[in-house]
Amino acid sequence: MFQFPSKTVVEQNFKLNDLLKLINADKAVRTEAKNIQKIQMINAISEVTTGLKSSNDVNEIYVIKIDLLSPDVPRNFIRLLDKTIKFQVLFEVLSEDKVKYISTFKIFRNDKTTQTKTFESEWRDCNKKELPLVTNLEEIYKCILEELYNLKFRQDEEIGKWIERTNRLENLEKEFKKYEKLIKTEIQPRKAFELNEHLREIYKKIQEEK
Repeated sequence: MFQFPSKTVVEQNFKLNDLLKLINADKAVRTEAKNIQKIQMINAISEVTTGLKSSNDVNEIYVIKIDLLSPDVPRNFIRLLDKTIKFQVLFEVLSEDKVKYISTFKIFRNDKTTQTKTFESEWRDCNKKELPLVTNLEEIYKCILEELYNLKFRQDEEIGKWIERTNRLENLEKEFKKYEKLIKTEIQPRKAFELNEHLREIYKKIQEEK
């Protein structure tokens, strides 16, 4: 992921029991949370700490670091904790010498928080790179999403529209794999030709969405 500006760095440690009470954790969530060794906020990315303008959906970005005892990710705990925070959150989850990143884009309307799609990276080395040149906080969050999903935003594309595009791509890729399997087992030449034509059409649509 990125090396965020030094002015955004914080070291706010949380007590796990306090967070479990905050999210009204049930027995299952408390059980998976036993794998959490340490949890802290390490970055608070805002207008104050960056000088960059915010937007309705990206008014602040918190980076929350979770150290685990094993690679079993407490996803339900993360989802419930994320829902209580009225900002976008990037979770930096560490196990041994590897890290994975998780973020769910949230929409804030009329004091209501709606969690949309969750994006999650694979486990990777704990290396950080320089943040690209950005002009507002929403662009920072877009850079984060691109790192998690590897799909570039189009010019002036809203985050919601980008997420819709990721969903279309996933559906098309599933359909592509389905027809690939059908072609491999089809013995009738004419039918195989028709399937191959359809496969090419799907591939074209995939390229158009990228």
